[in-house]
Amino acid sequence: MEKSTLGETISSLRIEKSISQRQIAEKMNINQKTISKWEKDLLKPNKQTLANLAEILGVSVAVFKDVKQLSTKAVPVKKTLKILEFLCDSNILEPICHGVACLWKLLRVFGSWLWEIINVWD
Repeated sequence: MEKSTLGETISSLRIEKSISQRQIAEKMNINQKTISKWEKDLLKPNKQTLANLAEILGVSVAVFKDVKQLSTKAVPVKKTLKILEFLCDSNILEPICHGVACLWKLLRVFGSWLWEIINVWD
């Protein structure tokens, strides 16, 4: 049997307990969209948040440790590059575009490596 992702696990536990995303969001004092992003594996909750979520769902936090890990290396880099490109093309930040262009080049070269470091700090 294939492992579920963290998002799939959160979603299935929530549905199994008949709890809505809104109810969880209210109990955790966060936005409902955040819960949706977790369930779609677009955002990963930190360890303390997972502990709080486990308590709300009535499960052990260990349930979240045995999940399939997704490779998200390229996603943030691509989004960052699109934002930087938009900012440079729109001339909103024209005075600092040269610095942004330099950063953009660095992200293209080292983006995946930097994302790995960021994930280690999480």
